[in-house]
Order: sequence, then structure tokens, then C-alpha cells
Amino acid sequence: MTLLRPLTLLAIALLPDTAFACTAEGAFGIAFGSKPPGRDIRKLYDSGPATWYEVRPPRPDARFDRYEIRVDKKTNEIYEIVGITSILPRPRTMEEAERITPEQKAEAAAKADALALRYLEALPPEIRSAMKQSQFGGADWGGRIAENLGLDIAADVHWDVRVACRDAKREQTFGRRLQKELLGKN
Repeated sequence: MTLLRPLTLLAIALLPDTAFACTAEGAFGIAFGSKPPGRDIRKLYDSGPATWYEVRPPRPDARFDRYEIRVDKKTNEIYEIVGITSILPRPRTMEEAERITPEQKAEAAAKADALALRYLEALPPEIRSAMKQSQFGGADWGGRIAENLGLDIAADVHWDVRVACRDAKREQTFGRRLQKELLGKN
């Protein structure tokens, strides 16, 4: 690796208006492999052998409204960190969801798609080239941007744009362990 690449990555990390906040160490000041913080955290839900939490990161990015982490229940280690921008407030009830008009949904979807595309376009060329659009199209891209580092950018229904940074090695270890557990091969 040339000296230019680390300097480019450092410059990108220091720029305030770049979507590139995902590094091998983590994102937004949250480290992969660390335990969930004791403060400024709210459990959202369990998803099988993982738990999702809403957190307040040490180094927030003004473009995101909130942040979530995914934690392996067995090791209690963080392996995914997500910055989220809300387009419409997430409905809390079916009645709230039904009050959103088709026009509002279409406008929110267009805004979410445009914002996801702006995040993608803000990536450095070498990172952007690793990103592939979902087979289903739309504003949904993902890729392995380094040996053990995954990045996903997605417009989520009409409500959110999610930029997820994943420790691919921890995620793979988690997946293998889960597969063994599901097949009864402990």
C-alpha cells in the first residue's frame, strides 16, 4: 500500500461532509469488539442471537439522527454500527401509519433514495468501486470495503436511510457459530 492511500483515508476521515465513517476499528467512535456502553444506551429488540441497541456515540455525525449497534449475545461484542437518518418519523401505531398519504410516502421514498445516493457518491472512488447495488435495485448498496470490513447504504422503506458498518470477520464467526447451533453441532 502506498503512502497516498493512508493519507487519502485520513483526509477523508477528517472531512465533516463525507459518508466514509467506517473503519476497521469501528465507526462514530464506537469500536468493533467492544462491549455495549453502560450509559446512553437503549435496548431496541432481540434478533435471534443478537441484540440491537440505540446508542449515543462518542463522535456523532450531524447527518444522522440516531445510531444503532448490533451485539452478539454470546460474546457481548459489537459487530455492526449503524448511522440512521430519518426521512419521516417512524409511525408508532397502525393508525399513525395509515395517516401517511401515498403522496407523503412517495415523497419520502424519493428523498430517502436521493440521500442514500448522495452518501454513496461521497465515498472515495476506491471504496465506491467496492459497493454493489442490490439485486433488487433501488437505493441499496453493499460491499466489502476492506479485508474484514463491510459497508451497506440503504433507503429503508420510506422512513430511514441507514449507513451500516460491519466487522465482517466477527459477523462471519457469529454466522458460523449460529449455523452450528441451529444444526445442533455444538
